[in-house]
Amino acid sequence: LGVYAAGLGIPFLLAAMFITRAMTLMNRIKPHMKLIERIMGGASRARRVGLADRCFHGFLLLAARNLPDPRNRGLSLILAPN
Repeated sequence: LGVYAAGLGIPFLLAAMFITRAMTLMNRIKPHMKLIERIMGGASRARRVGLADRCFHGFLLLAARNLPDPRNRGLSLILAPN
């Protein structure tokens, strides 16, 4: 129980110890927040596109495994190497 309590309390103690540094950093970053928000928004959109692409890729793999090959028109021709 003590370890659990320490795990909850230590982050708050560290935050209290470094609040002045954090506020100084936030004041320096504040003029650039619009740019940071745009960059993070773009990264979020890219991640969503990647996830959607991954889902679509999974669908294509599922279809490729379960649908007949369109290149094979029913001919089972075995070619011997020359």
